Amino acid sequence: MKEYPEFYNALGSKVSQAMEFGAYDYVAAIVPEYMKNQKEKVYPAQHLYFQINAEAMLGNKAKAAELIRQAAANPNIQNVNIQFRFKIMEAALIDSKAESEKKIVEVINTFKTQFKDLKQIPEEMNKAGMTMVMLNARENAERIVKARENLYSSMPQKTAEIKFFQKDFPGSVEGWMAILPELRKQVTPQKLERQLWGANVEFMLATDMAIKRDV
Repeated sequence: MKEYPEFYNALGSKVSQAMEFGAYDYVAAIVPEYMKNQKEKVYPAQHLYFQINAEAMLGNKAKAAELIRQAAANPNIQNVNIQFRFKIMEAALIDSKAESEKKIVEVINTFKTQFKDLKQIPEEMNKAGMTMVMLNARENAERIVKARENLYSSMPQKTAEIKFFQKDFPGSVEGWMAILPELRKQVTPQKLERQLWGANVEFMLATDMAIKRDV
C-alpha cells in the first residue's frame, strides 16, 4: 500500500465528503493509509476525528475509544481546537463519573488561555459530545453537556427592552408593507437588519416584533 502515496492522498482529500454521505467503512479503511502517506505541512488531525466517528458509527466502540486515547496523546497535533476536542473526549471516557467530570473541568481550565476566541470552547465541546452520542455513550455525553452548561453559570444575566408597535395585526403581506415605514426598526441593531442568510431581515423583524401586545 505504501507504494502508492499519491493514490491515498487523493482518496484522503475526499474523507469529509465520505462522512457526509455515510461511507463510514471507506473512512475507517482509508484514513490510516492516508495518515501514513500524507505529505501535508500541517498534521491532518481532522482526519483522525473523522476516523474515530466512522469507527463509532460502525459499532466499533473499543476501536474508537482507543483511537481517542491515542489522539489525545499525539504530539503531532498542533491545532489547539482539535487538541482540546480530543482531550475532552478522553476525559469523558474515564470510568469513574466523578473523576471524569473533574478531568473535563481541568482540561477546560488548561486550554482556556490557548483559545483566541473563548466561544470556540463550547463549540468544540459540542463536537466531542457528538462523538459520545455516536458511541452510544449517553452518560459520557451528559458529562460534557454538564460541563458546557457550567461555562455560562457565572455569566451575568442580560436583559433587553422590546418595544412593540401599537397597531392591529394587518393580516396580509400587503398590510405589513403599508405600515412598514412606521415601524420602530431601532429595536434591533442595524447590522442584524442587513445580515441573515441574504433574507429581508428588516421585513422579518417588523412582522415578528410589531404585533400589538396587551401587556
